[in-house]
Amino acid sequence: MRMTVTSISGETFCVDCQPWWTTAELDVHVPKQSNVPFGNQYLHGGSILASGVSLLEAGLADGAQLTLIRTRCARVATAIRDGVTAVWDELTGRCLFAIRGHSGEVWFVCFSSDGGYLLTASSDCTVKLWDSVGGAWLGDLEGHKQRLRSAVFSPDSTKVLTTSDCTARLWDVSSRECILAFNGSASVVTSCAFSPDGATLLTGSLDGTARFWDVAGGSFLRLSDAISEVRSIAFIPRGSFLLTLSGHDLQIWEASQGVKLGVLRGHHDAILAAQFSPDGNAVITASSDGTARLWDVASLIMSFANLDRFNPGHARTLQCIQTFRGRDGEIVRSAAFSPHGPRVLTAAIDRSLHLWDLRTGECVSTFSGFGGGVLSMAFSPDAGPQQPQR
Repeated sequence: MRMTVTSISGETFCVDCQPWWTTAELDVHVPKQSNVPFGNQYLHGGSILASGVSLLEAGLADGAQLTLIRTRCARVATAIRDGVTAVWDELTGRCLFAIRGHSGEVWFVCFSSDGGYLLTASSDCTVKLWDSVGGAWLGDLEGHKQRLRSAVFSPDSTKVLTTSDCTARLWDVSSRECILAFNGSASVVTSCAFSPDGATLLTGSLDGTARFWDVAGGSFLRLSDAISEVRSIAFIPRGSFLLTLSGHDLQIWEASQGVKLGVLRGHHDAILAAQFSPDGNAVITASSDGTARLWDVASLIMSFANLDRFNPGHARTLQCIQTFRGRDGEIVRSAAFSPHGPRVLTAAIDRSLHLWDLRTGECVSTFSGFGGGVLSMAFSPDAGPQQPQR
């Protein structure tokens, strides 16, 4: 059977179809435009064709006319213990594509700030760069001798910072070459981050320190003592605040002065992951106690800005806003804010993902079928209606 597909911008495609095809098979045969991750919706008779329903079941026959609407896909990437990285449509749960290439477990995944690249870091000691639209392999970053602990793109997407063993390395994305190596830690460097302006690097180590480095020259700037092993570290999306995660403790700091502003208390077991919200007003944490928790940061930052009300010698305790519980108390391995709306995604040790609405606290979607368990996940930086480039 042949169908005519016309986009809202006037393009027309003739597609030879099979009656059992769903919209997923139709997507494969409709030409893609540019390198932008568009998702397709198809209208017939004023109604959107449901995903997972065959063309025959939808009542389409030979010669049917479809209208194509392209939208930016709200995507989430998952790194799975069996070495596979999958990219999903956040709202529908449909797998867009899967990536295989590492010989070991994929411990970390992230999108570049411009959404064009996808990065995976593995226990096989390599970092791989991929085209985020279709999953084409673009090259490797090689040089670390032990498994990768963390990796992050610079704000302008031109560089990558990685950590492994007792070092951090800065890489040029276009050449895949190592630009600088940062040494000095007495123990394993577990995490890293760029400042929002991209001028400063931050590394956290199991020796209990956070180190600041100058990107331009690679020089060591200063040292902050986080007291315990630093498992994770992150800058607030805007401003000079950061968080450090050490076992059961999470601290919020003012970076330029090294002042501890607040501490998080409430989890009954180890905190495994933490992330600032896109607007910097909240933090989401994932814990072995079977919960993910949302914490207020905005009031803490406001109190620091009003110095006459802030005592730098006494860090405040953050307030828990919401608690999200995993099924049957399962360990929540990671949690992340969606930049596409008021939602958070949590990954449980039972190999399922849960998407939560922050306004209601309700689980709106559950994704399952992750054979090896999800070790890391990341959202694409933006999504929404987008007109295709002509």
